[in-house]
Amino acid sequence: MVKSVSATTVLLAAMKKYMQYVPSAGIGGGLKAGFSGTVNWSKRMLLEHQKFINEWLDAHYETSCVDQLFHEAFFKKFGGKYKSTNWGAQPVATAMCALKEMYKAGLLNRCIAGLGQNWQPGFPKWVYSYNKK
Repeated sequence: MVKSVSATTVLLAAMKKYMQYVPSAGIGGGLKAGFSGTVNWSKRMLLEHQKFINEWLDAHYETSCVDQLFHEAFFKKFGGKYKSTNWGAQPVATAMCALKEMYKAGLLNRCIAGLGQNWQPGFPKWVYSYNKK
């Protein structure tokens, strides 16, 4: 049974998660600086993240934390914190949070993708892969 969730409910729930990932150098010093326009700014950023992800998935069908092109494009457009790795993608925390929240809201499908023969020490053996419903 699919639970119906309003867009506002999804937006407010995701905003709470985003507060820890949005860079502090944003408009008015970022979310943690107590800027009075923070809520409107964070709603707008969340919607921009979702729009970017939808456009990316329309063009590329799927993405994951090892999708280097996706994370580079996301970082170039929005900035944020990323996890340094020796090779491959450097996942952006905000992008991964947005993908997870969009999945929880029922906007995306998520499956486990094993890396198989491409696995290297220090790298995950599997990752979540996301695509549109």
